[in-house]
Amino acid sequence: MVIAEKLDVTVEAEDRELKRRDPVRTIVAQCAGLTLGFAVYEAALQRWPHDRLMLRHGARVIRDTHPQPREDFPGR
Repeated sequence: MVIAEKLDVTVEAEDRELKRRDPVRTIVAQCAGLTLGFAVYEAALQRWPHDRLMLRHGARVIRDTHPQPREDFPGR
């Protein structure tokens, strides 16, 4: 029996050495669960220590090695 699961957890890498306006992100892995996603993310950190790595669950970023500063809204 084949069980089809949604692969909604991704680990993405972004090359920090390439100077581009819109950097290219490469999907390193896709998996069905966060437990496996965390393991792949930790292994990718050891493999590519200087690149930006992101662990995503759908559109939500769970972990990011180079988080972007958030802009605060004036008057808040």
